[in-house]
Amino acid sequence: DGLRIGMTASMAVREGYRFRNPSLPSTTAMIRGRPPSGDVPEAPITSIMSIGGMGKSRAIVRALASQFEQVIEHTTFPGVVGRFQQLVYLKVDIPGTGKLLDLARALMIETDRVLGTDEFTEMLKLKRPSAQDLFNAWLKVARRQSLGLLVLDEINNLFKPEARKIRVAKAARAGKAEKAPAPPILRLVEEEALRCILTISNTWRIPLCFLMTPDGLEAMGTRFAVAQRMCLDGHHHIRTPQSAADSNSVELYLPALEKYQYLRKPLVLKAAEKKELFELTGFVPRVLFSVWRLGQRIALERGSDAFEMKHIRLAMNTYLAPLQAPLAALRSNDPMRMRRYQDLLPPEGFWNELR
Repeated sequence: DGLRIGMTASMAVREGYRFRNPSLPSTTAMIRGRPPSGDVPEAPITSIMSIGGMGKSRAIVRALASQFEQVIEHTTFPGVVGRFQQLVYLKVDIPGTGKLLDLARALMIETDRVLGTDEFTEMLKLKRPSAQDLFNAWLKVARRQSLGLLVLDEINNLFKPEARKIRVAKAARAGKAEKAPAPPILRLVEEEALRCILTISNTWRIPLCFLMTPDGLEAMGTRFAVAQRMCLDGHHHIRTPQSAADSNSVELYLPALEKYQYLRKPLVLKAAEKKELFELTGFVPRVLFSVWRLGQRIALERGSDAFEMKHIRLAMNTYLAPLQAPLAALRSNDPMRMRRYQDLLPPEGFWNELR
């Protein structure tokens, strides 16, 4: 997955720069505020989806960092007197509010941090700023600094669940009763926020990469035009392991984990131990790493000189107990059980509706 994501990210950055040659008058005009002509293709939009804990954020960050410097310092640059900082990529989490104002602030803060500037300090101090003004101010700087790729994480924060009383009323009008709990339908918090995000690519030809959980994909996919843009330049689904024989886990994660042991007698992962570890964690990397660390904590606290599976079991039953039910649903691969958790699975029939 990491290699494929790296290739997609590389292609997005390079394709995005293909029509923004800094020595061309059209690029200077774009920086000053004139959109490119209609014969310039829209910039790539890519997407990466997985449940939480599978490593989508780390995958894209590592893919970009392994290929590009985030900021390239140019001693000379067309149309610029003195040095110039080219911002190759920027990663920002969509704020939990899902509002454009908070997104614009997050973009400004991260851009200043990465470039080592304080260009947005005064605007960030405004008590009642216009969300659109802040976003446009950031976008102007992004164009000026030749931003190559904007990665937006937690895309699902752009949406909020429909109120329960509305769902109940709709079900009552339809004469239906839910046979099993289902995730609520997600609605955009602000139309303006999504519209401005798409403007980055559609109007100004800056590539985008969306990171999301399945519920975020469902929400974005309710708009066919958006679903097309997300997928046509590359969609990656980092899938969860299906068995204790999962190659990524057995060949990569588990051998690496075995090196990090701090008791006199280390735990040796044979076939039985791997099977039980899968049954406990589903080999979800974030959970796997946590239970390995917390199991050793328990062993140390109890004065044991050996790290054993019983310590891992105890860690799952105590520190990580809230994860047991969703992990059981995930391992079952039963859509009805998985739908109890909003971010595990899109609603039934979702993909068919997009055909």
